[in-house]
Amino acid sequence: MAPRVSISASSRARPPALLESHITVGAALEIDLVTRNADRSAITIGDALHTYFEVSDARRVTIRGLEGCPYLDKMDGGKRKQQAGPVTIGAETDRIYLDSGADCLIDDPGLKRSIRIRKRGSRSTVVWNPWIEKSVKMGDFGENGYLNMLCVESANAADDVVTIAPGGEHHLWARYEIEALN
Repeated sequence: MAPRVSISASSRARPPALLESHITVGAALEIDLVTRNADRSAITIGDALHTYFEVSDARRVTIRGLEGCPYLDKMDGGKRKQQAGPVTIGAETDRIYLDSGADCLIDDPGLKRSIRIRKRGSRSTVVWNPWIEKSVKMGDFGENGYLNMLCVESANAADDVVTIAPGGEHHLWARYEIEALN
């Protein structure tokens, strides 16, 4: 039986949304974030499973599965761009990939592994690395810690938010697995 965590919060007397998280830990990690609309009218939500993955060196990993996807580049004023080839990191990166339903693979030759991210109920993917200046200001990365982390989030963000009908629910589900690097 997977552990269950229920969360609800609101500043109103009747919360418009109830959140529940189901987490399964085993050979793979599965997370199912359930948002239930407890309101009398439709609600629109953005949600994401914020993940920090340990990598050997962010400059040497590639992210496959986002090839050809449009993205919003928050480091370039939110300009819409198109991904050509696998994603690589060489500077501060903060992007929202839209219409990205395929599995993502973080290929890490230094650790000789791939991390496969499968998802459902997610139409966008956030790729983030704070790089040098921002990681120093954050204070919890340590010296060069930004090189050993990469955030690849299953999300519904920007153009890909979700509308939930009254009494309805939305599941944001992801499964994370380690595979040998091909």
